[in-house]
Amino acid sequence: MKKVFSVLICIITVFATSCKNNQKETNATNAYVSDETVQKIDTIEILKQRKIEIDTFISQNPKNITVLVKLIDQSNLFKVENENFPEPYDIETTFNIIKDNTGKIIYACEIPQSQSGDWFVVLNYYFDDNGKTFAFEKQTNSFGSMCAEITYETITEYFDDNLKSIGNEYKLVGDKNKKLNKKDCDLMDYEYKVLSNADSFVKTNKIKNTHKVYTQNFPEIEPKETQTNSKEVNIHIKNYISACIE
Repeated sequence: MKKVFSVLICIITVFATSCKNNQKETNATNAYVSDETVQKIDTIEILKQRKIEIDTFISQNPKNITVLVKLIDQSNLFKVENENFPEPYDIETTFNIIKDNTGKIIYACEIPQSQSGDWFVVLNYYFDDNGKTFAFEKQTNSFGSMCAEITYETITEYFDDNLKSIGNEYKLVGDKNKKLNKKDCDLMDYEYKVLSNADSFVKTNKIKNTHKVYTQNFPEIEPKETQTNSKEVNIHIKNYISACIE
């Protein structure tokens, strides 16, 4: 009987110890997950701040902005100076390229042209010091969404060094910044692919170091050559780029 009792005591002791160990492991796991979550949140906040800094740099340095257009049935891009844009029906895509004071691309946006005029889409890229995409923002303004006269949808996503999403933000509003429920709206679905870095953006969109300046009498008169980093940028381009970063 004593042996049986002793065995039971041993079993209970082992079980109790096992429970304590499991509890410690669980606590340790929870602590690890908590630390990882905190670190992830900190990283996202750092990326958000970096995005704000780039937006501020853009608004304060209009001379660093290069505006390019891709015309329908034309393979090469043209540079836009002094707001001398082609007719909207001649434009396929507009690009804005921002370089920092060292000549490094830190931001780019792509604006596909709506021939119908009932939608407006901007694809915004933010690049880190190594040229990698750390934030991407898609803005879609459209008519006929059923829930408001005009809907303003903004999707912002943040990435790690491997272009893995680590956080996102979503905003959908109507007139007077009134919040809307996505389920109540028939939103436009514009397909896109996020490019991993500035080099991919430049290569994919055939952006070169030099582009010919668009002139209204194109193509009868050959436009002049110009550097994309020319400092002769009209201050009013600042207002145009604001469409990308608002």
